Amino acid sequence: MDSRLHGNDRGIKYFSLPNLLYSSEYLIYLLIFMAIRRITAATWITISRFFLVPIFIYLFAIKHYQASIIVLITACLTDMLDGFVARKFNQRTRLGSMLDPLADKFLMLLSLLCLTYLGSIPQSFTWLVIGRDVGIVFGAGVLSVILKIRLYYKPTLLSKLATTSQIGVLIISFLEVMVSRGALSEMELNLGLIQNFQDDVLLIAASLTLITAMQYGYMGYKFLRFGERRK
Repeated sequence: MDSRLHGNDRGIKYFSLPNLLYSSEYLIYLLIFMAIRRITAATWITISRFFLVPIFIYLFAIKHYQASIIVLITACLTDMLDGFVARKFNQRTRLGSMLDPLADKFLMLLSLLCLTYLGSIPQSFTWLVIGRDVGIVFGAGVLSVILKIRLYYKPTLLSKLATTSQIGVLIISFLEVMVSRGALSEMELNLGLIQNFQDDVLLIAASLTLITAMQYGYMGYKFLRFGERRK
């Protein structure tokens, strides 16, 4: 009888709060380790871009232009490398396909906010781009999750042109900031000419962004009216 009682005491001690917490912590580490092992090399390359982007923005904001450009080039290389690795070694995954466009949007969003803060890009343009993207995500979420409508999306020519023009705005705006701060004085670039060109590119990008916002709205309306619903 005594031995059985002692055995029960040991069982109770094993299931005490500290031991349960330790076991739970071990389980969490185990789950994290298992999740990490399932992430492919291509996806890790994509994930690295999320860490490189804030570093680039920080270095640019504190006027370390050479270092920031190196980090930006590295981030752009990861954008090409992850796709190559995924195709070459058959590492295409659902997680990677979701993270890749998010990493690109993350780069564009932080760059827009940084340049707006520095006064190179007007706030109205930044809010237009952010508003369009938020509207697309919100609309797709309502259609897919709440209304259970199957969405089939393929980038349109206008959406590709809008993205290209937005990237053009970022490039010319980064150049405008560096020239205005005297970082490229040895190249004798004309600041006024750059700013005039920047205004033209901004107008084109804003127009395409607005047009594609209406285009996506019309696509959402067609999905709502004629889309196939999941059971």
